[in-house]
Amino acid sequence: MNPYEILGVNESDSMSTISQVYKQYVKLFHPDNKTLKISDDEKMNYMQNIKDAYKALLEGKAVGRYLVKIS
Repeated sequence: MNPYEILGVNESDSMSTISQVYKQYVKLFHPDNKTLKISDDEKMNYMQNIKDAYKALLEGKAVGRYLVKIS
């Protein structure tokens, strides 16, 4: 799945916006958050997907900035 879709952001969004969304998801799906009525295992699965998507976007944006500076 597309990391932008996982985080619910657009490709045109800034890294600042993407980071804010990521932090909101981390708080929402944290195992200590008891407001969600899903199991801790499901929360951990969501967290892993969110972390992987965020990491992929961070690495992609960093590579993109580096390539632009070189060009």
